Amino acid sequence: MSKEFFARTWLKARPVTYLWTHMLIMPLVDLYATACDWLVTGASLPEGLYWFLIVSFFNGVVIEIGRKIRAPESEENGVETYTVLWGSRGAVTAWLGALGCTAGAALLAATRVGFAVPTALVLTLLLALAALVGARFLHRPVAARARWFKPLSGVWTLVMYLTLGAVPLLLRL
Repeated sequence: MSKEFFARTWLKARPVTYLWTHMLIMPLVDLYATACDWLVTGASLPEGLYWFLIVSFFNGVVIEIGRKIRAPESEENGVETYTVLWGSRGAVTAWLGALGCTAGAALLAATRVGFAVPTALVLTLLLALAALVGARFLHRPVAARARWFKPLSGVWTLVMYLTLGAVPLLLRL
């Protein structure tokens, strides 16, 4: 990826293609990590793993977009942020859309591990917080409000993985 798939200029001219091609690494890493558990025991692909891999993909999108939402005064020449590419409204809408896609796939994955209700509760709270952060930024796009996207994206991803893996596992022990 450091070579940009040997198509840097072409990819840079197509930000959506750039985004999704770079996010493909997320489900591949998670597929490998989970295979270290189920494949070595001779088990078949776990039911619901597909949804988890979709969650991984969209978690990457959430982080990528969230880290590149900036206030106009924080934009730097030569740095392609999503707020420059799509405008503030477009970038926030894409970020919220990625959160929604992740939440949907996570709920489907959570049903497979018997943890859908707690996952839905936690994600509803985080989605409400994300909507508030997005709305406040769109109302007044200043750096103090833009700084919330990156850490909230990280918290979202951490909580997502905890609710789909570690917490249900620990509660079963």
